[in-house]
Formats: sequence, structure tokens, C-alpha cells
Amino acid sequence: SDQRPPTASHRLYSTSRNGQTMIRLELVKGPSTRTAENSRIGGFVVEGLPPRPAGALSLDVYFELSSTGTLYVTAQERNTGQRAQGTFDLNFA
Repeated sequence: SDQRPPTASHRLYSTSRNGQTMIRLELVKGPSTRTAENSRIGGFVVEGLPPRPAGALSLDVYFELSSTGTLYVTAQERNTGQRAQGTFDLNFA
């Protein structure tokens, strides 16, 4: 079987607009730094965030890739604990 070592990563994001109450996470894979030039994996939304000035909310996003190609993504807002998650099959086979 074509198994790879599991890996994990963490990124910190923040809101980009004043009063923003949701953040949409879109996941892509590919070699380009331009989102549109890569393949979409999927996405999900973190909702129910309190409206604050742009940049005032911090969202921790954790990525865990299993050895079989399943990507687990968890996003949690630092102050409120509001969270969302998604599971995506990257088809390593």
C-alpha cells in the first residue's frame, strides 16, 4: 500500500473585515501559490463569531494528515472557543 508518514501543522488566521461573524475555510492542493490554479479539496465555515474590528479575532487552524491520506482540519477561535471541523479524503492511492 502507498502509505506516507502522518503529519500535522498549525496556522493562525484572523478576520479581515470589521464586524465579521463567520470565516469560510477553503482547502486546495497543488503546487501553485495562487488558489485558483490548484485543485479544491473542500471547505467549511466557522460561524457564530462575535462582531469585532478586523484582525481582532484569532482562529487557530490545525491540520492533521493521516498516513492513508485523510486530512482532518479543526478551526477554533481563541477567545470564544467557537469551533468547526472537516474531514477530507486526499486519495493517495
